[in-house]
Amino acid sequence: MLYYHWTVRYVPDTVRPTTVGVGVVVSSQSTLDVACKFITSPSDIVDIGGPQENMIESLKDIEKEISNIGVSSKNIYTYMDRLIRNSNGILQFDNPRSASGASSEEVARELYDRMIA
Repeated sequence: MLYYHWTVRYVPDTVRPTTVGVGVVVSSQSTLDVACKFITSPSDIVDIGGPQENMIESLKDIEKEISNIGVSSKNIYTYMDRLIRNSNGILQFDNPRSASGASSEEVARELYDRMIA
């Protein structure tokens, strides 16, 4: 099945080009099959400075929102577009790219393992 995924990057200082991947968000075309996988601790990534505890809290909030989207009639694409447009803080969201797999959970795990972990 075809899915779309967004890579989430931690950007502690927008002036410096240093970023590190901290998670992925995956959705089917119908938006009913949604999953995400994020780091759970600052020790999961290379220390590039900045407010890492704030970043972890932001990821937890996003994870809650995405979980709610998965069981509601909200549109994941509208939500992600809003995050991309407003991502001038410590988290940045790449534009969606395609991936294939059996479920959004499977795709999220595979992408996380390949790009983040």
